[in-house]
Amino acid sequence: MNRTIKNRAKCLNNNKADNWAYGYLYPVSTAKGLQLCICDHEHGFAGPVDANTQGQFIGLYDQHDKELYEGDYISIDYKYDDICNGGVVPDQDCFCEGVVVYMSELACYGIRLYKAEYPLMESLKETPYLTIPLMDFDLVCDSIEVLGNIYDNPELLKNDKKS
Repeated sequence: MNRTIKNRAKCLNNNKADNWAYGYLYPVSTAKGLQLCICDHEHGFAGPVDANTQGQFIGLYDQHDKELYEGDYISIDYKYDDICNGGVVPDQDCFCEGVVVYMSELACYGIRLYKAEYPLMESLKETPYLTIPLMDFDLVCDSIEVLGNIYDNPELLKNDKKS
């Protein structure tokens, strides 16, 4: 199995135009204690980062081949089979939006929902911050798009809890 282990975090010095570094995290002992640093070979950067913005690459890409990281705010367009008048209506289109999080109790990545359509909307009304494992979606057929992240786009978290 070939797996890429990579992290993302905001740089503490502003020498990078987009202020994000991607690579391997490592601690450095300083006079103030341990400082989290990142080594970004691709962009020629190594230095201190804000540990509060650190997110791991989850091994998936969105529909535009953009890497998905913990802390990304994503949209998923998915299909489900609905039951109507005693019969199954296949491939109903739905969407949900939320933040990519690690679900330690299931040892997998999930989406913490902020917006959803039926059938997830009903569950979201009952359980605020409902988190669904990404493996529950058909990640080959369903469409995933990165809309931003919780650090650069905190306004995305202020969406209504329903569609």
